[in-house]
Amino acid sequence: MKYDIHARIVWSFLKKDFKNELEVYYNNKTTKDILKKAKKNYKKIILRSPYIGGIKNPFTTNILTGAMVVSIYKAGDGMIKSQDVGNMLTNIFEKSSKIKIYIKIKSKNYFTHEWQIKRNQLSKKSRIRKYKSNFVSEFIYGPSVNEYGVNFYECGICKLFSQEKVTELIPYMCKLDFIISNYMGAYLQRTKTLANGDGVCNFWYLKK
Repeated sequence: MKYDIHARIVWSFLKKDFKNELEVYYNNKTTKDILKKAKKNYKKIILRSPYIGGIKNPFTTNILTGAMVVSIYKAGDGMIKSQDVGNMLTNIFEKSSKIKIYIKIKSKNYFTHEWQIKRNQLSKKSRIRKYKSNFVSEFIYGPSVNEYGVNFYECGICKLFSQEKVTELIPYMCKLDFIISNYMGAYLQRTKTLANGDGVCNFWYLKK
């Protein structure tokens, strides 16, 4: 992947939120040291991670967010526990008004026929497997535009975290999907995840 403007925006967008959460556990100096090292880690992780289509792939933002999470975790040199990262992520996504607004804007057309056609096309393209580190999915139309499903057979976050040998963090990323679905104005039903070894993440969204 490229360390481009997209990567810099993701870091800038989330930096303050992570800083606030780190300061719950560490003093100001330690927090600054962690973030300074994390930014260097972030760039290295991105540059050694396979390209998945750049800005044309909406999942690139997910991968960049995951890279930031990994970079901060590694910057602690064993001081930051995986559970603490999970708590930080939950707090950030639940408290951050800008994340809530971003998701609401991004998802405003999800329960429309036009968007669902495009999402189905994205899933079909993913199954060509042009990019080995991409998400691979199948879109499932619901009985109306007010519900739909997405089955993920390969997860870019799982691949990234496996590459970086931090698979213990994957379940905490999975939990964020329920917070995100709430901001989408939807209920999320999911009984299986790749992280649990189920072979699929079976998302089903129902508009509230």
